[in-house]
Amino acid sequence: MPNCYILPFCCFFLCLYAAIAQPARIPAAPTQAALSSTVQPAAGGNGKVIRIMPLGDSNTFGKRANDTRPDSEITAYRYALHQLLAQTSTRFDFVGSEAAGSTFFADVENAGIPGARTRDWVSILEKGYFYWYDQPNDKRQYPYPYWDTYKPDVILLHIGTNWVEAGTASVRQLLDQIDQYEARASWEVTVLVATSIQRVPFRTQAMTMPGNAG
Repeated sequence: MPNCYILPFCCFFLCLYAAIAQPARIPAAPTQAALSSTVQPAAGGNGKVIRIMPLGDSNTFGKRANDTRPDSEITAYRYALHQLLAQTSTRFDFVGSEAAGSTFFADVENAGIPGARTRDWVSILEKGYFYWYDQPNDKRQYPYPYWDTYKPDVILLHIGTNWVEAGTASVRQLLDQIDQYEARASWEVTVLVATSIQRVPFRTQAMTMPGNAG
């Protein structure tokens, strides 16, 4: 298991900001007693650029159902986080294969794939592609190996609201992929895992969360 912290979606990225702005250590969610007791980026300090990967689906990318906005105007929580981190002395860079939000800021890279299920991300990490909702004629290709291409130090993970399924097997597989990357790269990755936003299975749209309308 990577250096992993589970936090409510409404504040999980704020914990990263707090840990960077106040390196004196931030308490983790009290219900996660089995996890480490603090949230600290594994790669901070010494002027190093911390490579932050916001990873997930439309909640990370920022796209709404039936969205007509151009990608340049879509930000989700990433813009607010960027503005907060810019107030610190820490050097950082958002990384990932996707890009959105250039109207508002320059550091637009992310790993939010609208519509992606957890199993799709596992497929991307294991093979470099996935089939859109299992349609054999709709293959989506991505850089591979994904972690090795973007070399994240911190992963902000919010996944699981598309094609809601019982169980956590796919999430465990995803975290196993992070373990494998850490082993071959000899590098520790900090993972902040957001609990899923409110979601009713088989509805087409999750409930809107404050601050994620972008």
